[in-house]
Amino acid sequence: MSEFFILKPFERKRLCYGRFQSATRPLEWARGATLAVDVVAASDIPPYDLAMRDGWAVSSRDDHRDIDEVSLLNGTLPEPLKRGRARWINTGGMIPIGCDAVIAAASPDDRAAARQAVASERHVLRRGADRRRGEVILRKGTRLGVRETALLSEACIEEVQVSRTPRILILATGSEITMGPKNPVACRRASNAVYLQALLDAAGIERSRIVRLPDDADEIARALERRDGIDLIVSIGGTGRGTHDLTRRAIAAAGGTVIEGTGDVKGAPPFVLADLGGTPLVGLPGNPLGAVMIIQRVLLPMLEEDFGLTLPRREVVDATLACDADIDAEGDLCVTLDRNEEGRLVATPVRKGSCRTRLFAVEAGTVRVKPRSLRAGETVPVERFFN
Repeated sequence: MSEFFILKPFERKRLCYGRFQSATRPLEWARGATLAVDVVAASDIPPYDLAMRDGWAVSSRDDHRDIDEVSLLNGTLPEPLKRGRARWINTGGMIPIGCDAVIAAASPDDRAAARQAVASERHVLRRGADRRRGEVILRKGTRLGVRETALLSEACIEEVQVSRTPRILILATGSEITMGPKNPVACRRASNAVYLQALLDAAGIERSRIVRLPDDADEIARALERRDGIDLIVSIGGTGRGTHDLTRRAIAAAGGTVIEGTGDVKGAPPFVLADLGGTPLVGLPGNPLGAVMIIQRVLLPMLEEDFGLTLPRREVVDATLACDADIDAEGDLCVTLDRNEEGRLVATPVRKGSCRTRLFAVEAGTVRVKPRSLRAGETVPVERFFN
């Protein structure tokens, strides 16, 4: 038996619970949300010809220019510029009729600059140069970060339609699990659940809740029955075949149906997927390596595919293997990433039984492998975990 956990490829059934209804939010409250529809420009951007620099508004065809003593004020409709005249304009000011260029200058005191030769269109941004009315600014599925929010603000977008993020219940099962600050002897922290909740928060899903439960099938079943308003349940622990692995029993007691997952069928995926009267459940193993791998390679893609969320594209980097590894199956191998003294990325395969501290202390990712012997010094492509 291999000393490495390989997440083998499998064909997962789609949950098919549809997309969530969208909600309209003010732009200032929408950062982190995902657009439910394309956002199009309601008008040309910019909406008028404007100056890109402080300086003198002029006609490039003039051989001689006199100074207009009245400056162009931003936010006002300017009078046409007469031939042979130069008028001070600030950045963002509306270009007057008769002007086709701006001569950059530090202040209105630099009158000599107004008489310089200049090319037509110099420091002028024409109406609609960035976007035309009706043109798509951001596509459906775009997650609104700082840059996207600023772009929409520049386009005078005040409200956006965003996808409602799912409400997720995380059940941390196991009598040895505690969430409190003081751990009794022989108890563990629910760090798998905290890890998942932090990832969901980073992905823009802020409405998740952790509930700790002991190894009691009836109590777990009662928690599953209290699912009103919940869009997805993720249980952690109890997916194996031991006497205290109670996830399947609790699902049945709560009136649910196991769709697929760990069982007696060889090659079944190492997690449980169930339906609880229209509410999907994903059961993860309590083993930290298995839980982290399935969260990263199954649960997060599931949220994208079945719930319409958009997560950042995962980066693939080349790294040097730190040690030999005999691989006996095809699938994804978990590796940690660190840099050596030369600053090069080094990938270290994670062995079964590795503690949570090792997994959570450093960056990690996966390498797609086939049955063969990997050798130290090989260069392998590593797909980084979402973090």
